[in-house]
Amino acid sequence: MIKIYVETSHMGDFVFVFGTLRKGQPRHYLLGGAKFIGKGVIEGFDLYYVYKIFPGIVEGKGRVVGEVYEIDENQLLYLDEAEDVLKIKNLDVGLSKRVKVKVKLDEGNEVIAWCYIFIQDLDDSVKIESGDWVEFISNQ
Repeated sequence: MIKIYVETSHMGDFVFVFGTLRKGQPRHYLLGGAKFIGKGVIEGFDLYYVYKIFPGIVEGKGRVVGEVYEIDENQLLYLDEAEDVLKIKNLDVGLSKRVKVKVKLDEGNEVIAWCYIFIQDLDDSVKIESGDWVEFISNQ
């Protein structure tokens, strides 16, 4: 039986990171103090090398590899800023928006986690078929 973890009022939020926030990547420091929950995948999303500058995901038919961390509300708001989540009168106008996703962890459990998806044009972007940013960037 698969156990599904859902955040409750006494614990923090979960966040799924797939690119430069992963361990060993340049912006991992932004997760300082966050509790590592595990590695996992999300289905129904495609990973891109956006403008050949940074990783981004959009809804699609693929799967994306990443990591799940438990973070508090302040860290979540900090990540919103770092990921350029911006709303004006309930319109998403930044580079990303934060959505809930179901993550299948490697050990078999599932968690509901926040994830940042890219919401701008993908012109001049390259689809990463493997869905794994760390693997992709290590081969560049």
